[in-house]
Amino acid sequence: MVVGEFGHNHSDGNPDEDAIMANAQALGVGYLGWSWSGNSGGVEYLDMATGFNAAALTGWGQRIFKGANGIGSTSTEATVYRS
Repeated sequence: MVVGEFGHNHSDGNPDEDAIMANAQALGVGYLGWSWSGNSGGVEYLDMATGFNAAALTGWGQRIFKGANGIGSTSTEATVYRS
């Protein structure tokens, strides 16, 4: 199970990313934030990185990767990638 495609803000409403991430972690399910980079049409604020550059995380990118219950502290390598 994966909770998918949420952001820290949206023109259709303000999702509670903190609750989504904390509950996903508590329940042992994954999540996918939206989106890496390249949005246009007024939703550029959903980009996690500027110009597809992993070294240039936006505020949303910092939150989802390095914040509480973020990917950096909760993810594990899939066993298929281990030697």
